[in-house]
Amino acid sequence: MKRIPFILLACVLLLCALPLPLVARANGMVIPENDFYERHKDKCITVEQYFCFTDGRDFSLKKEPGAKDDLETDEFVKKLVSDEGFFVHYAYLHRGIPWGYVAGLRYGYSFSGWISLDGAMLAYNEDFFAEDFKDLFYSYPGGKSVVLAKLESATDLVFWHWPCSGEQAYINDWRNLPVITASDISDAKDFAFSNVYRDAQGREWVYITCYWKSSWICLDDPENDAIPKTINHPRPWGWGPEDFPVGGMSIPLWIAIVVSAIAISAAVLVLIFWKPRRDG
Repeated sequence: MKRIPFILLACVLLLCALPLPLVARANGMVIPENDFYERHKDKCITVEQYFCFTDGRDFSLKKEPGAKDDLETDEFVKKLVSDEGFFVHYAYLHRGIPWGYVAGLRYGYSFSGWISLDGAMLAYNEDFFAEDFKDLFYSYPGGKSVVLAKLESATDLVFWHWPCSGEQAYINDWRNLPVITASDISDAKDFAFSNVYRDAQGREWVYITCYWKSSWICLDDPENDAIPKTINHPRPWGWGPEDFPVGGMSIPLWIAIVVSAIAISAAVLVLIFWKPRRDG
């Protein structure tokens, strides 16, 4: 009877320890709700990248890779996603062509499905911009106080993903404020700025961090929300058929559960019936 608490404790520890790898994987990525993905997840690769089409094609989603009929998607969403790009969670190789699983929410419109990535490009982003133009970055003379002084008269600062991106970064959404001013920036505990860049039109841009988000502000025109997109250079994805798993080698979850249950039962039985040998 004295061994009962020890046995119960051992069982609890074993049961708690087994699910940890599954929980870690589940928390590390978004698992899309899609029947095709659930059936073929062992043949999919994780992508987590924005893509775009540069040939003007329509954004059309399918129920699964290779399907003929398009899923119903609002025309507003099609236009918006075609202009701004789409985020691919996973990719599957179908007859030599990669297909991406897309799921998103734009202005209250939700959409999900598969899209052919044949001819798709990696959408340009702030990381690509920093890589392309890092040799042109410089430090702003005078430091933080001079930067704030240049922004002081602005009553509604506009933040951008990168200079001349045409894509705003809405820091307002993080603070639930209708506008952001220079005083709001200076009040942020994490306020900092680093790189400065001068565009082809001679405008200076500064890379600012505040409220746990980093983005660019045009110092010479900080309230203009219509600065056009002039820097946009999508990248080839650089995938290959060899990047996709063959599949069929992963162990189904139910088998893992059964094996784990057998191992736990065996451990419990050993603890119950094992009697240490007493000398003498």
